[in-house]
Amino acid sequence: MTSFKSGTEGQQKLATIICRQTLKQYPWGLNANTADKITLRLEAMTSPLFFIKYKAALEDGDVQQCLSQYDEDNYQRRARFAQSRARKS
Repeated sequence: MTSFKSGTEGQQKLATIICRQTLKQYPWGLNANTADKITLRLEAMTSPLFFIKYKAALEDGDVQQCLSQYDEDNYQRRARFAQSRARKS
């Protein structure tokens, strides 16, 4: 099960509940191989805020879309950080 590295105790508990509810919906209308990969990814997630931010969509079974959006958000955040560091140099 997921071991969260950040957030308050309350956020971690809420994220654990959301994660468990999401995993109960397996296979989310996907083929078994894709669903297994998503399960591993969810179980490896260390940020409780992912589950809290995407709570409604996860409960609706849009797990693949949530992970895709999470990846895109992280990419954009890292790109902005790299650009700001490049400007300072």
